[in-house]
Amino acid sequence: MHRLVTGLVAMCDGSGVLSLPPGDPPENLAGVRRRLMLDVSYAGSPLVGQAGGAMTGGPLPGERFPARQSLSGTGHGLIVFGAAPRLDHLRARWGQLVSIVDAANAQFDATEAGVPNGGAILVRPDGFIGFRAAPADEITMDALCSLGDLSRA
Repeated sequence: MHRLVTGLVAMCDGSGVLSLPPGDPPENLAGVRRRLMLDVSYAGSPLVGQAGGAMTGGPLPGERFPARQSLSGTGHGLIVFGAAPRLDHLRARWGQLVSIVDAANAQFDATEAGVPNGGAILVRPDGFIGFRAAPADEITMDALCSLGDLSRA
C-alpha cells in the first residue's frame, strides 16, 4: 500500500498521468474484505459467552448475527425466542442499553439464530452475538443479568 501511494505521489510530482496498477483480483477482494472487517470473529473470546446446553447450528457467540440489519436502534438487542423468565429483571438491570425483542413478533428465525428449541440471543451494536442462551430459563437469564458492563461490550 505504501509503495502504491508513494508511486502515485511521484507521478503527481512529475506531472504524469495517474493510473492504478491492475492488481490481482483475489488479492483485491481480500483487501476489501479486510477493510470492511467481514472476516472478523470474536468466537472464543472472553468478550462473548453462552449458557445452557450444548448448541449446534447457527452462528456462535462472537460471530455476526445473520439478521442484524432487522434490529433497530444503536444499542444491544436481546432477541427472545419463546417464553423467557426474568425479562423485567433484565430491563431493570440494563435500562436503556438493551432493547428486548420478541422474536415471533419481529419474525426472526430461531434455527438461523442457533436456538431452534427456544432461547435468547444478545446482539451487540456492531451486529455480533455477545451472548446466547438455550433454553432461556431462569438460570441462563440470570447469567445474562450477571454479565459485566454492557456499555463496554
